[in-house]
Parts: sequence; structure tokens; C-alpha cells
Amino acid sequence: MRLKFKIKNLVAYILFTLVVAFVLFPVLPFEDIYDLKLVTAGSMEPTIPQGSVILIYQKDDYEIGDIVTFSNDLKGGNDTYVTHRIVRTTVNSGEKQYTTRGDANEYSDFDSIVGENVKGKVLFHIPYAHSVLEFIKKPIGISLLIVLPTIFIIADFIRNRRQAVKESDDEGEGL
Repeated sequence: MRLKFKIKNLVAYILFTLVVAFVLFPVLPFEDIYDLKLVTAGSMEPTIPQGSVILIYQKDDYEIGDIVTFSNDLKGGNDTYVTHRIVRTTVNSGEKQYTTRGDANEYSDFDSIVGENVKGKVLFHIPYAHSVLEFIKKPIGISLLIVLPTIFIIADFIRNRRQAVKESDDEGEGL
């Protein structure tokens, strides 16, 4: 019973910490180096499932095999972001270019990507996190996110208080 309670407490603390991190992450000073993106297509499955949240890290140079997120500038000025694996690098007029392909795709992407369009290398992903984030945006999700950790913290406090009272009673009986 006690182990089950500890596991529940740990899960609550981890969930709370993750949510706080996701909320604070965009305002932290390293936002120019790290970024969170949502994977909305299945071109990188099974490596990165659709609906995953990825953390990308901006570097100066990328290698074959790196999974990168890049800006795909569409006509009309709307940038979309694509996450694919680098399968070839070339240098054209002194500028490094990357050929990419989604793991689920049979062919490489038609256009090469210039280095300045690469937003970063994928450091890790959280599979299906989009579903969790969408749930958290709903009133019931926000409520559970606040209420459950609060209940666990209060229950832990009460348990520790009862144990302290019991130990002090046990010491008093020994006189």
C-alpha cells in the first residue's frame, strides 16, 4: 500500500513538473537555442510518431543521419516546419545544403534545404504528447492538473503528521 502511494506521488510530481516546464519553456532565456515543436504528420513514423512533441537544439552544423526541423517557406510568406532525417549533404556556392527524407517516405524531399532554414536537431521526443496537451487545455484537464497534485501533497502531509504523532505517542508510552 505504501509503495503504491509513493508511486502515485512520484507520478503526480513528474506530471506537475512537466506541465510547469512546458508552460515556462517559451519564456526562458534559451528560447533561441532550444524550441518545442509539435509533429503533425506521420512522415517520421515509427521513429517519431504523429502527435509527438519534439525538443530541437540549434547548432551550426548538421550531419547525415541527424533528424532536423526546418522551415519550408511556402509562397505567401507562411512558414511551415518539417521534421525529416538528413540523407545527404552538399556544398553549393560555398553554402552547405541538406537533402532530407522522412523515415516513412520512399523518396527524398525534392528541394534541398540551406543551412539557415534548419531550425535545429531533434534531441528527443515525447510520443503522443499532443493528446495530453490537448486534454490539459480543457477545463477538466486543468482542474485535474491542479487538483490531483494538491491532493497527493495534502495526503502526504497528513500521513507524515500522523506518523509523527504516532511516534511521539510511542515515545511517551515508554516512560
